[in-house]
Amino acid sequence: MPGDFMEENYILAKKTVSSKYLDSKYYPLLVLSMFVFLEKYPDFKSMIIGLFEHTDIIIEEDKFTNILKNNKISYLPLDIDEEDYVTSGISSSGRSVSLKNGELILAHENPIIICSSFGRTKEELLNIFIHEMNHLIKGSLNSFYFHKKNNNTFYAYRTGLGTHYCRYDHNTGDLLGSDEYVLLDEVINTIQATELTQNIFILDGVIDDLRIQEYIDSLNKLDTELDFGYEEATRIFRPLWENNNFSKLVEDNIVAGDISNIIDEYEAIVGEDSLSALSIALGIINEADLKQKYGKKYKMAKKYVKKCIKKFSRVKRKVLV
Repeated sequence: MPGDFMEENYILAKKTVSSKYLDSKYYPLLVLSMFVFLEKYPDFKSMIIGLFEHTDIIIEEDKFTNILKNNKISYLPLDIDEEDYVTSGISSSGRSVSLKNGELILAHENPIIICSSFGRTKEELLNIFIHEMNHLIKGSLNSFYFHKKNNNTFYAYRTGLGTHYCRYDHNTGDLLGSDEYVLLDEVINTIQATELTQNIFILDGVIDDLRIQEYIDSLNKLDTELDFGYEEATRIFRPLWENNNFSKLVEDNIVAGDISNIIDEYEAIVGEDSLSALSIALGIINEADLKQKYGKKYKMAKKYVKKCIKKFSRVKRKVLV
């Protein structure tokens, strides 16, 4: 259902995007993307606008690796095989750490979104950008952790549910990293991107800009209903997301960064460490799909996800307070 401030959000989206990208060929895409986020997260409008204003956005019709090279973006390897590198978009909060003279140094640059339109339809490109911007929005608040204790320096940041951890041991010089909830985060983000992409069509009758109207008219509505990325894992996971108890639990907490609420509520139902296990299972499913090898591990992971869905679905809403 459209929000109570649909027209207001549309005008605000135009104003925000026009300040930086009025002459861009991707102006309609950016306005519509900003609109759906203002509609989706009404309690966080100021944060979303500020984030957009400080985010560097690069969208080019070239191979992804060429975009990285041409823009001298060095935080991804530039010698990767384009045939194996299946992504067409990436986002970064701008926060990073590096070692210098035996110390872990924190760096903070502007957030960035990079998208390749090379070989992509308009529907896919819109979905890709919304997917990446959604990561930045959901990872902006209560997202960063950096402190020293004894002979260790600890660092962590999140992109939604997905969290990257880093620990530097000053005694041994070891830099240890790990990730948690990454595939679960990606699958949720994939479904949300599909939902958000379709929401642009509620603007029918409101649009007052010929470029934006022509852009919407050029889109195939049926194609906007397709999930883009992580398809097999998303397909298997989707029944859990369609459980209103689960999706509401995530969406009530994710942008504010109250991740512990999501973990605690879910694990109170499914079991200790079950949310992490769910993400690991989705990772196994995704890897099997990429390699087109659906062996024993895939079957066990698929069975586990279905078990989680069944177990969670038995619980009444009153448990999730």
